[in-house]
Amino acid sequence: MRYRLLALLAVPLILAACTWGSLQSISATPALVAGQGSSTPHPAPTAVSLVAAQSSAASWCGPASLCTSTPTPTAISTPTASPTATPSPTPTVTPTPPPTVTPCPPDVLCPPTPVPTPAALSQTENILFLGTDLRESADQSWRTDTMFLVAIDWQQSRMGVLSLPRDLWVEVPRFDHKRLNQVDFLGEYFAYPGGGFALLRDTFARNFGIRVDHFVRLHRSGFVDIVDALGGVNVNLDCDLWELTTFQSATGEEQYDVLYLPAGEHHFDGEQALRFTTFRYVTGDWDRARRQQVFLLALRDQMVSTGTVRRIPQLWQALHDYFTTDLNVLDIIKLGRLAATIQMDDVRAHVIGKYETEPLVLTSGAEVLVSEGDRLHEAIRQLFDADPIRDLAQRPSGCPSPPAWTQNYLTPTPTPTVPPDTGG
Repeated sequence: MRYRLLALLAVPLILAACTWGSLQSISATPALVAGQGSSTPHPAPTAVSLVAAQSSAASWCGPASLCTSTPTPTAISTPTASPTATPSPTPTVTPTPPPTVTPCPPDVLCPPTPVPTPAALSQTENILFLGTDLRESADQSWRTDTMFLVAIDWQQSRMGVLSLPRDLWVEVPRFDHKRLNQVDFLGEYFAYPGGGFALLRDTFARNFGIRVDHFVRLHRSGFVDIVDALGGVNVNLDCDLWELTTFQSATGEEQYDVLYLPAGEHHFDGEQALRFTTFRYVTGDWDRARRQQVFLLALRDQMVSTGTVRRIPQLWQALHDYFTTDLNVLDIIKLGRLAATIQMDDVRAHVIGKYETEPLVLTSGAEVLVSEGDRLHEAIRQLFDADPIRDLAQRPSGCPSPPAWTQNYLTPTPTPTVPPDTGG
């Protein structure tokens, strides 16, 4: 089991970015529970249909701005000669043919125009944090369902944290178009020069104009062990959280693992933290990414308050087998100092979500996400104008109502009967 890969330490230090987060490769979307927050009753979970993650090319030509259409030729009139005593022959006019245009092939996604580097990220140190779900399987494949970029502006002592959706449909060098969560594995499995990180680096430059300088990769077992080694993490929830995921029982039946957390403060050990940062069948991918950033902030606060940052060298020695990174211990110490001293209002965070993306169904039937016009790139350009990371801990629209099926899991505790005082 190669579960010890990468990146926690760098993260806790960088912003406590250890939160690796959504390591579950739940590349399936259950057709069962609607998003938390809907007032419409939802049926109790009975079955889950999984949508296979397919990466075949789309039967579309991308956003309208990326497709080339054949222009309508301008009509050419034939001038009429003025009448004279000696009629002149009508001049022959040869129409100019319209320019040759190659339209988007019917089953190919038109490649995007190379994206220029956003000015806000041109001078920052950009570190990509990856959470993978490597587990025992015949091919030892994995997906990177958690991915966030930490952009550090050392001159202005500020930081930006950007979470990217796993189903984003991107152009991958040498691999045509794939989901973003497939890129790391493809680079490792097919021995791309420099491995998975190099392929991710080239993919980010091609699709987002972002220069990625370093990476940190962490697998699910490493995340659990590191959180336990830190003594767990305290997380405060503003609302009740109802979540679940599916699993196969010993008999092969699909069952549900339900997570219920009431509002208030919770102390998570490694397994509880993993559930909090990976379950997403009720609230969806975007809320899961928000919870990952909430956990990241809680981890940073705890490391600062307990003085853990001062023990970075010892932690590195004890935990370095649990993650993979191209950062060294001196880099981690530098990041830890920044995490301990930076003002939280100077840490801005954004989750690429429904506003910046739109769904697309490929000819294979697979569902992916593409940019909604230029909104995704605009969010990247405006990263340092995003909300402070602490604001992500509060839901802007208030607490959602629990799904209707949750009543099956709530067993009220009976009130004890107190015998009357007889005065005896």
